[in-house]
Amino acid sequence: RGTQAVFEIQPRSIVFSTAAYIGQTLSLPREVITVRNTGDVADEILNAVLLGAANSFRVLGIARKVLDPGETNSFIIEAKPEVVGLNEAVLSFSTAERFSSSASMN
Repeated sequence: RGTQAVFEIQPRSIVFSTAAYIGQTLSLPREVITVRNTGDVADEILNAVLLGAANSFRVLGIARKVLDPGETNSFIIEAKPEVVGLNEAVLSFSTAERFSSSASMN
């Protein structure tokens, strides 16, 4: 029957050029992330978690929200590098129906 929510994250991968931003607190590089429900039932985004070098990134503007089929929700990933070099993290979120998805950033 195929009745489920399917959340897709775009873009799936983000690469920030951050060497010039070490120790900065203003004008940090940001990227908009969009989550779309491509399934055929509604589901609720419960939370978003950064795994890996989580201190090098910040999620802004994510809130609990029910996404109906075809609906999108956007939020921001901000890079806040603490050291020069590769800072890699994975954004993972879960839903009320125990669905999870992820995207990577470095």
